[in-house]
Amino acid sequence: MIGLIFAIAAARPIALPARQGGEPVTARASAAASRPNGPRLIIAVVGSNDGTELTDFLIPRAILAEAGVAEVVTVAPTAAKIRMLAGTSLTVDPDLTIAAFDAAHPQGAGYVIVPAIEPNPAIVKWLRDQAALGATIVGICDGAWTVASTGLLEGHRAAGHWASLPELRKKYPGTTWVSDRRYVIDRRLITTTGVSAAVPASLMLIERIAGRPAAARVARRIAVASWDSAHQSEAFSLSRMPYPMPAFMDSLMRWRRDTVAVHLADGVDEVALGLTLDALSRRATVQTVADGNLIVTGRQGLRFSVDRGPSGTIVLRREMRLPDASSAPASALDAALTKLASWYGAPAADFVALQMEYQRPAPR
Repeated sequence: MIGLIFAIAAARPIALPARQGGEPVTARASAAASRPNGPRLIIAVVGSNDGTELTDFLIPRAILAEAGVAEVVTVAPTAAKIRMLAGTSLTVDPDLTIAAFDAAHPQGAGYVIVPAIEPNPAIVKWLRDQAALGATIVGICDGAWTVASTGLLEGHRAAGHWASLPELRKKYPGTTWVSDRRYVIDRRLITTTGVSAAVPASLMLIERIAGRPAAARVARRIAVASWDSAHQSEAFSLSRMPYPMPAFMDSLMRWRRDTVAVHLADGVDEVALGLTLDALSRRATVQTVADGNLIVTGRQGLRFSVDRGPSGTIVLRREMRLPDASSAPASALDAALTKLASWYGAPAADFVALQMEYQRPAPR
């Protein structure tokens, strides 16, 4: 049962040493920026049409697109919509198919971002091909499973979601699985811990590509103070939950999945959207609501197919609105967890934070 509970996993931000993997960030940045991708560095965010973890996909794509330091494209095996793996019907149109990307960029990408996805042989082959062309492969959270399946992590250091690490160590013993790091850089391979680690890892990539001032500018806009790699892995386990285990597990088994309406509009910040939907969908079924048009375009340019909203056939007990434009996008996760606590109690919110490998701020 515990394995099923954590089948959809996620991560949390923490702090960065001056060096990691023996190489200064600034040196890595200049090397990455010089990668020959024609006029601009290409960053490909890959998704599986059959299912892609929402935050792993949305957060890196949004933060990197906002930075404007590279051309960021979404890629999938086919032109069909990418279905988000969460309790929501949200889908995204990919920019390019794998075949179209290869035709447009025969030299390959500079970076390929790999979220947690449904297993797909076409993606595994493509990742091997991109690595052979010189791309840096970036596994976000349980994207580590897909990257490991390519064989690329053999003989390398890597990170993964805390709940997945025991199985990753068993299945891929040739990889050194590292604790206490939100992300691990080993040459042209980067992996992260749980879902929320997508935020600091994305800022780290901006710093690699364009330098610290560029990363700091985006960090200020989304209100993230630090994107270093330091992490306290031991803080994340069921045994650390501050509740008697039998009562806590009983409460989980009694959960009833409400339907929650989340209101969207053009210009919605995709960082706030990803964090909100991911958190809520771990406890409820999310109904995305948009007035009028079923296509919503986010602040960072992604186009979403959403639900029309409440109708006579849908009974909605809960509603939530995303933070307004003046709010810090990164605060959306705390807002969603606070809402979950008010609806279902603190244990529910704490368990969702645990799944997302996110340490909630201490109450003031």
